Amino acid sequence: MRHLRGTSRGVHAGRGPRPHRVPDSAAPGRVHRGGPPVSHCISVAHSFETAHRLPHLPGKCESLHGHSWWAEVTVTAPRLAAGMVVEFGPFKSALRRWIDDHLDHGVMLGPDDPLVGVLRQHGTKLYEVTGWPTVENVAAMLAEVAAEQLADIVRAPGSFVSSVVVRETAVNRAAWTAP
Repeated sequence: MRHLRGTSRGVHAGRGPRPHRVPDSAAPGRVHRGGPPVSHCISVAHSFETAHRLPHLPGKCESLHGHSWWAEVTVTAPRLAAGMVVEFGPFKSALRRWIDDHLDHGVMLGPDDPLVGVLRQHGTKLYEVTGWPTVENVAAMLAEVAAEQLADIVRAPGSFVSSVVVRETAVNRAAWTAP
């Protein structure tokens, strides 16, 4: 590694520092110094308050209880388009709106839960998660939702939802990663 000491090798003689140039190895789709192809990603996070229960598991989670959930959705693209992976504003708005409309201050239950009918009858905001509303299933569900939202947003070609991390508490989390 060469250190710049003001020589003509490190600085243009009398003209100041050399202009910034992106190395060819960082060009889209190229291998970076023997590593994997370069890609770009962005992440959007959102919090929501939602109750759930897991009656198929013995223990305290059998009871209806709530959490302050956090979700972080990451979108990856092989290269940037117009300097971006996805237009942040519309993607954040669409994802957050869906979470707020369907999950925030509501209840997530499995479709076979006997509380579904009772809570619906009483006008409770309810979302049925495929299977049971485990953290793992909520992460997979939000990956599907994010992919649907992404389809209608300005984005780089080849961009996709690459991961979703969901936390139900400060110490418990699950991740969904694209195959």
